[in-house]
Amino acid sequence: MSKAEIYPGFQDRETRTGEKGAFENGQRLDVVGRKLKVGEKAPDFSLLKVDPGSDETALVSLSQMPDKYLLYLVNSFGTPVCASEARQCEDISKTLRDNGDVIPIFGVSNDDPSFLRDWMKEDGITNPILSVPKDNNFGPNYGVLIPAYDGQLQRSLFGIVSGKLVYTEYVYDQGELLPNFVAAVRAIFMEQA
Repeated sequence: MSKAEIYPGFQDRETRTGEKGAFENGQRLDVVGRKLKVGEKAPDFSLLKVDPGSDETALVSLSQMPDKYLLYLVNSFGTPVCASEARQCEDISKTLRDNGDVIPIFGVSNDDPSFLRDWMKEDGITNPILSVPKDNNFGPNYGVLIPAYDGQLQRSLFGIVSGKLVYTEYVYDQGELLPNFVAAVRAIFMEQA
């Protein structure tokens, strides 16, 4: 099956290379889709919500999401950096809850839902994880599709309030750097003020 069959419309999208794209271990990676900007409407999506306590997955769309939340995107939760990022998000969620604030944090990858469910149970991950189906346009629509990595997503972070982007960050170094969660949470609080 060709990449065009797996990722419909990706050839019609802007492709970013080098510093405008991403890299890992010194290798430059092309990224499909344009970078989204603060103030834009968040593109709609249909993703599978994985619950570690159930074998079922539920399809969720942008309109079904909470009024304010963070989406953090990773290559694969099966890698040490991505798993570490998920544990960091667990700590951030706990700190927010302990202070009386509720900002749901959703992880997103194109990992298989059954793998995600097992991994979440094993690592004690309670924040929701969303899985991107292979025939989905989420990657190109959010400007994060890495074709060379079999369609994995560029590490990135989006803060969304009432369907509008209040924070966007595309991380260039896929192997080491994490997004700035503190800045994203601040952007959500500023939008509410």
